[in-house]
Amino acid sequence: MEAIKKKMQAMKLEKDNAVDRADTAEQGARDANLRAEKSEEEVRALQKKIQQIENELDQVQEQLAQANNKLEEKEKGLQTPYLVRMESSIGANNANCALSLRAITS
Repeated sequence: MEAIKKKMQAMKLEKDNAVDRADTAEQGARDANLRAEKSEEEVRALQKKIQQIENELDQVQEQLAQANNKLEEKEKGLQTPYLVRMESSIGANNANCALSLRAITS
């Protein structure tokens, strides 16, 4: 009878230890699931932020392209009158030179 009591106590202790290990494992699984959910939320938030930044980048690149086009147009507009003035100035200098040559050779 004493041996049976000892055996039962040993089995009860073994069962209690198994229940404790199971409880610990279940709590660990719950904690891991919670961390996984938080990580997934963080990933979703980062993906949303990436999408917003990509959209902003597209807008800024479009604005840059427009600004570059305007700059090129203004540069062309500035170069054309300058070239015309230079050509007319060169033409006037050539005429003056021709008059000077005539005066010298006369």
